[in-house]
Amino acid sequence: MTTLPLPTLPSFATTPKGFRIPKRGTICCHPVHGYGEVVTRSGSRLRIAIDVADGDALDRIAAVSAARTAGAEVEISGLEARRDGLCPETGLGAHPNAQDAFIGATALVNGMIERIIARCTEDNEVIVNIDDAEAFGWEFDEFAMETPKKSKTPKKPKKPKKRRSKRR
Repeated sequence: MTTLPLPTLPSFATTPKGFRIPKRGTICCHPVHGYGEVVTRSGSRLRIAIDVADGDALDRIAAVSAARTAGAEVEISGLEARRDGLCPETGLGAHPNAQDAFIGATALVNGMIERIIARCTEDNEVIVNIDDAEAFGWEFDEFAMETPKKSKTPKKPKKPKKRRSKRR
């Protein structure tokens, strides 16, 4: 008896929970929001730009985007005030034990601000969790075949330490 080899199924890149990762640039559809395109993927979240939807859906998406932007502005101004020591109860004039840990931490605060800005969306964009996307009605055309590679900056080689001679 001869057996024919079975065709191999494609192996998709998956999240740690086992859900397929949609490709960037793929077309997607949702019964309420309409059609859209996957713009970016960051961690376990997708940013989807809605192309075709009814007017009410676009108005709701724009309202959520405006609320995110307003909240982000408040959060950013609070972080900047803490960094610069402008909070009177924890600022530069306070006792050293009561001073805020964010005072002068420019790199940390700037990184936190970048993360806040990344959560903001355009008027036609939504952010969707990859693990829950299909359960909430999203359908995608294409999925990634390989896990996206993380960009790593190469470390500079360390210079060897000079040995001191034991001369006296």
